[in-house]
Amino acid sequence: MSDRSELFVIYRLGHRAVASKVTRLPARCFNEGRPYELAAQLGDFNHLLNERNELVGFELEYAEDFFREIATSRLVRESSNVDFASGILRLRLGEGEPLQSDSCQGIGTWAFSDGHGDHIIMISEIVEWGRLWKAVAFEIVEGGPISYVHG
Repeated sequence: MSDRSELFVIYRLGHRAVASKVTRLPARCFNEGRPYELAAQLGDFNHLLNERNELVGFELEYAEDFFREIATSRLVRESSNVDFASGILRLRLGEGEPLQSDSCQGIGTWAFSDGHGDHIIMISEIVEWGRLWKAVAFEIVEGGPISYVHG
């Protein structure tokens, strides 16, 4: 991952998955006082785009192959904007339905686990190839409940 890249941090807040950003992969995260440790890399990801070519979410086609627990995660079960079907994890963070996947097969997804069935997912913001979307069409939470320890 390039020094210029940031990571989207996807976590559960109430009954929705929300996103924030971090500048580099942490050694550990804390959400609502609970520690989350790096549990797995999740394979490739695709961007979900709306009709205006804006980023509204992410699709991880092989997440369960790399980390079986993700299918039963509280992030998946308790978030109204996350679904897992036919082995594909979809994180819909923007309003409205995504119309297409860009099939970019980007590299750089990680799952952090609290050891009790909840997970935080981090996804690279690809900048080496240029942005594949015009704008991010979901809120980036600033100063939310997540904190990080960098090793």
